[in-house]
Amino acid sequence: MSDGIRNAANQTGLCPARTPFACRIRRTPVALLCAGVLSMVAACSQEGADTPAQSANAPTSPRASTDAVEIASPEPSPAKAVEQHTEKVATATAEVDTPAEAPEPAQHEIKGVVTQWAPLVTFAAPGDTIVFRQMTGHDSEALEGMIPTGAEPWKSALGEEGFSVTLTEPGAYMFKCNPHVSMGMVGAIVVGEVPPANLAAIEASPQNKGMIGRAIRKLKQALDAH
Repeated sequence: MSDGIRNAANQTGLCPARTPFACRIRRTPVALLCAGVLSMVAACSQEGADTPAQSANAPTSPRASTDAVEIASPEPSPAKAVEQHTEKVATATAEVDTPAEAPEPAQHEIKGVVTQWAPLVTFAAPGDTIVFRQMTGHDSEALEGMIPTGAEPWKSALGEEGFSVTLTEPGAYMFKCNPHVSMGMVGAIVVGEVPPANLAAIEASPQNKGMIGRAIRKLKQALDAH
């Protein structure tokens, strides 16, 4: 090579002056490559340092924003709101006004057994029906003054099988078999609440003596046990 080229290489400082020019020419690309690699590493380091700040300032994704927003139900129109309120009031009124169904009237049997009524005391509800069975040689008659006020007294024919009465007035009803009253064939029917409201009036009756008095005592025992 010419001296001019050598002098130009020495002036750039790429190789020491004492190094042969050929050696300096071979080392120059290596030095440039190293310098480039160092520059790239420095640039990457700078980008890595800047990334957290960018992430911190990054806007919230649309999906996250949508999930965080509570979606409110649309308000009903005034007309619809009035309609819904009216339906609620009507439903509540129907629930309040609907009466409880009354139980079906029941039927109770009282049998004439020799000289006694079986059962001696019968408990019934207002509107229930009493049917008298095995009435051969017997009749059934309500005792005057020993039934509730306003109740209808009754009297069957002698031997009237299946004679029945429907009792609607609450209280105690005393009744007898006329042919066998002296043998204690006196019974009682209690309709409604216990004790019956007319119990004191029955106890105060002039008929409260003998077999009728005995039947009243049996009635009070049945009331205590009921």
